[in-house]
Amino acid sequence: MVNFLRRSSVSSALWIDVDRSELMELRGTYESGYLWNTTVQDDLDLRCEGERDGKTSFEEKRVRASESEPYVRTNWSRSSYSTSQEDPKEIYEGDNVQLTCTVPNDEEWNVQWVFREHTITEVYNMIDAHSRQLIATINNVTGSNAGE
Repeated sequence: MVNFLRRSSVSSALWIDVDRSELMELRGTYESGYLWNTTVQDDLDLRCEGERDGKTSFEEKRVRASESEPYVRTNWSRSSYSTSQEDPKEIYEGDNVQLTCTVPNDEEWNVQWVFREHTITEVYNMIDAHSRQLIATINNVTGSNAGE
């Protein structure tokens, strides 16, 4: 017998059975499984428990509700001295660079922008319902800002 449970991601929340009518059983030649198609509004913990030959096993997973997946994005704007001959994929002296890191909005993420072992302290923090963006801006880039 296999049981599927869910709970709010708060660790003290009680486990609740997933309604069996919401599960679709999938059967193959050598394996079988279940599909649960649902929409989540908040973070959710899932648990699958099974018993075989008197031994109980379980697996737990966390589903994170977020406007988007964690990612890092780099944008830059050209200086007023730029020309149409400049490679649009390159950053030149005088350009402004904006670094954006988007992560789920929970206390488990400790994010900071670091350049050459120094933390960038001037960071704008934008919070949505389920995600957080940390935006660092480097204005008037110079050769001393170069690096990987």
